[in-house]
Amino acid sequence: MPLPPTMVYPIQSPRFEVTRAYVSEFWLALYSTVTYVQTDNVFYMTSPVYPDYQGWIVMNPNFWQWSSNHYTLDHMVQYAYKKDTPSSPEESIGIRILYYYDRDLGRKAIYVSTVPPEVNYKLLLPEATRPYWCPNGEGVVP
Repeated sequence: MPLPPTMVYPIQSPRFEVTRAYVSEFWLALYSTVTYVQTDNVFYMTSPVYPDYQGWIVMNPNFWQWSSNHYTLDHMVQYAYKKDTPSSPEESIGIRILYYYDRDLGRKAIYVSTVPPEVNYKLLLPEATRPYWCPNGEGVVP
């Protein structure tokens, strides 16, 4: 069965473009009754209050891994869906997404939230695994 279409509501324009290399954090905001387990770019959500609830937010794997590519907000979340009971069909979760710059920390983040957010989790995105700007291995990763 195909997954339901993802409902992404960008705060900036859907075509707002972000260079992945400049973004270091991923902020996930959820209901206070929801917990999550992360495996790479997949966030699996459950709730002790609603034991049958299951939810998934799947980030675009190309965006999740470090690169110098550009992505628009409407292409960062690949899937966002839930099941209220094991036998119920998958339903789309409404997701808000925005690019955020924290002036105090000098960090740039992608903020993804369920509606309305109650708890914020701040995670570091994967960094470059080798000196990117200097192919011969000299220099530092930006």
